[in-house]
Amino acid sequence: FARTFADIDLDDGNQDSVPIDCDNEEVEEIANALEQFIANKTPHL
Repeated sequence: FARTFADIDLDDGNQDSVPIDCDNEEVEEIANALEQFIANKTPHL
């Protein structure tokens, strides 16, 4: 799971670096929810 989450984090970073006009807020909300989910599921990190 750790590697999968690391890959997801890298993907989120790539999405953030790409200018998105319409879905920017939605992408940020999904990224924040994903980070919270990861933090809750991996307390050792």
